[in-house]
Amino acid sequence: MVYKAGVVALRIRIRAFGSFRRYLGREMVVEIAEGSSVEDLLRELPEEARRLALDDFGSIREDVNLLKGGQNVELLGGLGLMLQDGDDLSILSAAVGG
Repeated sequence: MVYKAGVVALRIRIRAFGSFRRYLGREMVVEIAEGSSVEDLLRELPEEARRLALDDFGSIREDVNLLKGGQNVELLGGLGLMLQDGDDLSILSAAVGG
């Protein structure tokens, strides 16, 4: 991603599990602009990974766990959660079934 002069980039590490690995690999680092949210970060992911993560309304799918520092993003502020340089996010499909 290219930034205007003076714009600070945040480096966010994403660890992918399950079906997300097909599109993201095991681990990747994404650079986004300072002041970006989880939603902004998800927009930077490949389209296939976004479709796995978000429902038709743009919310995190019920069967997806998105964790920041081991805590569920939904409990920390959801898609509007602001990111900090060096944050670690994990994205995985929840185990479902009976």
